[in-house]
Amino acid sequence: MDKTKHQKEVIHSSIVQMLERMKVVDGDSRFSMFMEMCEWLVEDIHPDDELFVPDWEKINEMEN
Repeated sequence: MDKTKHQKEVIHSSIVQMLERMKVVDGDSRFSMFMEMCEWLVEDIHPDDELFVPDWEKINEMEN
């Protein structure tokens, strides 16, 4: 599996999990989660402020 496809799958999975979570949280929490998702869409991304999925292949290589 290429890196871009894997990244898209991780992003898709994260969004689906967040949307599923919105079904069971109270209104204030739902609003907060929605606003956070909207911020992702309209704000510039600063890599130092973001959490990225690690490259597990490199990590496994370093451990061996």
